[in-house]
Amino acid sequence: MQSTNCWEAWIRNSNWFFYRELYKNYKPIYTNNYLDIYIKKKKQDINPIKNPDIKIKKINKRAYAIDIDINEKVNGYADVEIDFDIVCKKKFLKIFYFKHLIKVSDAALYDKKVRPIFLSVKHPQIIPATIVNGKARLYVDSLKKFLEIKIKSIKVENYYKTPASFVEIANINNNLLELNSLDINKSSVMKAKKIKIENIVYNVKRVEYNIINGTFVLELDKTINTSKAYFAEIVEQKVKNENINIKYDFSYSFKEI
Repeated sequence: MQSTNCWEAWIRNSNWFFYRELYKNYKPIYTNNYLDIYIKKKKQDINPIKNPDIKIKKINKRAYAIDIDINEKVNGYADVEIDFDIVCKKKFLKIFYFKHLIKVSDAALYDKKVRPIFLSVKHPQIIPATIVNGKARLYVDSLKKFLEIKIKSIKVENYYKTPASFVEIANINNNLLELNSLDINKSSVMKAKKIKIENIVYNVKRVEYNIINGTFVLELDKTINTSKAYFAEIVEQKVKNENINIKYDFSYSFKEI
């Protein structure tokens, strides 16, 4: 999905209170391998999620898998409000603060070995979930066998588009679109299924990498109606498992500590 490196994802997860305000109020106008440039939007960009499908699967007393489907083919980050209770089997340990003992892992970032989000004892708590083609998966688990988790509720109300979905256009020629290659979105471009240019969505028929120019060339299903656009937005990607629609699906292995 969003081809973010592990450090950027870690910073975003740790400072979601800041990033969600950034995504609401500013939009990217330029991005490269080391910076994003934003300008203030005319109005807040809050995309409400009307009827999300949320499935909570209990793996055992200390772990849950949460599947989210917002029923819209979009990429970005969603606000997930999680409310839970902690049951401590050892009563004398209840006086301690259980920070860094309840963690949340984002399946779409699993291949990047991103440090998980650690929940505080204050809840409910709002955290980000990576949305790929409208779907996300989170894993919640306790790192100590004497701590059990009881998830009370999961709410998903808004999602936000992010710079990793926007790609700089190098050239337009009829139905051929040439995009500048950047580390932050190489994976997204290679898996592009649909792309939007100035509010028109095109289907991607073929993607090739131009080694000489260091650019991607995309063959689209119809002639592009403009020659002056600067950015294209990847709105849908090919994924390995259409039932889950995340970048990497994996079998959840739970190790007791």
